Amino acid sequence: MNKCLRCGVIVLDQTEVCPLCKGVLDTDESIPEPQINIYPDIYRKERLWYFLLRVFSAIWVIGTIVMVFTNYQTEHKIWWSVIASGSYLYVLRMVRLLTDTRVGYLRRIFSAVFGAMLLNVLIDYCTGFYGWSLDYILPSSLFVINFALILLMIINHRNWQSYMILQIFSIFIGCIPILFIYLGLVHHPLLSEIAFLSSVVLFLGTLIVGGSAARNELKRRFYI
Repeated sequence: MNKCLRCGVIVLDQTEVCPLCKGVLDTDESIPEPQINIYPDIYRKERLWYFLLRVFSAIWVIGTIVMVFTNYQTEHKIWWSVIASGSYLYVLRMVRLLTDTRVGYLRRIFSAVFGAMLLNVLIDYCTGFYGWSLDYILPSSLFVINFALILLMIINHRNWQSYMILQIFSIFIGCIPILFIYLGLVHHPLLSEIAFLSSVVLFLGTLIVGGSAARNELKRRFYI
């Protein structure tokens, strides 16, 4: 610690002369060093993690190019490269959602279900498109969404009416397998029809049991 010999001012930095009188500074070991609070770098781990995610994303891009090229050159009947690339991307997306504290659990559930549904459709298409993804995976995903909505309404019972807009969204999603039935893409329509009806029943049941609270929520959402 430096101290001015003329005016006695203590200087904390490495200045060679006194800032007041321009006098000579002398080192005084008897003066204790000041206690400075050094806060931890709380964003260091987060920056490192996002850097690793960017590395994994780069590996996905490079790996996809190499696998598709190899798949094309070997003239394999099954596009295994697309399946592997889609699976890697799904896992990478889920890891990012699960580790991001800013993402809510509802978004995580919907992203996991829709991602798995699209991945299965991709696998079905790349292996010959036998239709099992549309017959079973798509309506099963709708069942999972409806079950998740019921569970979230029970857990967050004080704000249960906020999930009604998602129930309406579930009905629109349920119209997709019904459309596939009329287009002839679904060979076993029973499960798709039950899944669509489950979305409708869930919404109507919430509307009837919820009473005025449910109706007020719809008026607030749609400005009726």
